[in-house]
Amino acid sequence: MDYMILRQKYKRFLGIVFFILTVSVATNFFLYINYNYLEEVSYKDASLTDNELYAYEYGVSDIEDIMDEYRNELIYLKTENYKKLTREERLAYLDVLLECSLNALGCGQDITLISEAMDDNINGYFDGNNMLIALNDDRLMQDNPAECICAVLHESYHAYQYECVRYMKDNNISDNLLYYEIRQWDYEFVYYKDINRGSTVEEYKKYRSQWCESSAFHYELQWRDFVIEYIEKI
Repeated sequence: MDYMILRQKYKRFLGIVFFILTVSVATNFFLYINYNYLEEVSYKDASLTDNELYAYEYGVSDIEDIMDEYRNELIYLKTENYKKLTREERLAYLDVLLECSLNALGCGQDITLISEAMDDNINGYFDGNNMLIALNDDRLMQDNPAECICAVLHESYHAYQYECVRYMKDNNISDNLLYYEIRQWDYEFVYYKDINRGSTVEEYKKYRSQWCESSAFHYELQWRDFVIEYIEKI
């Protein structure tokens, strides 16, 4: 009799474990196959600015149209012209590129662009509290502006992420599954894994694996070659 009771309890225990594992696997599979969908609708569903221009919806022609409006300023970011500029002039013309990127992202934030001394492995950073982007001053004063162009694209995307998070919070929609990625950005902004000159390989991997960083690197890598080539051909 005791054996039968024990056997029933064991079968019940196995049933509970199987159910938990099934739910866990199904949930992770759902998130995996829907990652791109969630990423897409999070941009499209969140009307963050009046013009509704989001990075996800932008093609080369759209960004090119925006940059066309600033050709007379962007020409100074050509390598042959950039090396002749002062620190202040370089920041001023990189700020024009920043404006192009923010417009392309549909980001309505007014961001200040500065430069300051940083570790060698850091190109720049975005400060949401003070609404500024800081560039590595050593990179800024190099003859070739390519690294600063990449930094502007990367950090402008963080500004876009910051606006997404703010919109989500202001409208109390954090429980909406469609904002899954934006909620992840919000969490990572609070518990951000930063790196410095002494960071280990594992610490760097954790930094790069953050959703907020992987998305920003994706945006940077997606457009850097086009932007640099566009500027050099002006």
